[in-house]
Amino acid sequence: AQEYAEGHFYSYNVRKSAVSLPLRSSWSTLSLADQPLPVSGTTSLLGVKMVNGMIAHGSQLADRTRQADGALFGIQQLETFQTPAISLATKARIIAAFGRSRVEYGMAITDHRPAALEAVDRLISKYLGRCLGSDRGNYLMMRLAGLVPARTRQTQLRLSFEARMRACQLGPERHLLAPTVFRVAATTRDSLLATSWRRCPINRQA
Repeated sequence: AQEYAEGHFYSYNVRKSAVSLPLRSSWSTLSLADQPLPVSGTTSLLGVKMVNGMIAHGSQLADRTRQADGALFGIQQLETFQTPAISLATKARIIAAFGRSRVEYGMAITDHRPAALEAVDRLISKYLGRCLGSDRGNYLMMRLAGLVPARTRQTQLRLSFEARMRACQLGPERHLLAPTVFRVAATTRDSLLATSWRRCPINRQA
């Protein structure tokens, strides 16, 4: 990294850098620009939550859910969900675009616990309920608005991702990083990706 920076005429800010290592790591202290890099058990890399060198999917989902709640609350303050001038279908698309899309980041490559996904459903149904004049929502309201529950949505995203990656294996994209990682993970029985797909009820029926 240091050689790359010098070759491109810029420097890293060590104070904004951190190293996240596995619990059992034999790595010595890393340095950048002749300064030791701080080691952090919990950090964030490009918006992705990391704990001990691994992606913390649970923390990631919780953080994204809070962000989605904040975004939808701001939209609600504009009376967007209460006004009769906007149709329910349009309000549902607003909730999907500014709320649900935030929590879906990374959902296709992990297997969240049902309890964690219920928090997403509570968030979405809460704002859908306000579109219908209620302070509380439910699954029936979500179905009415065309928004499927989070567990179903996770399965949809996973199958879409799998289909896209398998299609890449047949073209020139197969040498890119994402298709290569997918190919290794899909053929490694103990990988998190393969394990989550074995648990998927739709994959079991295929």
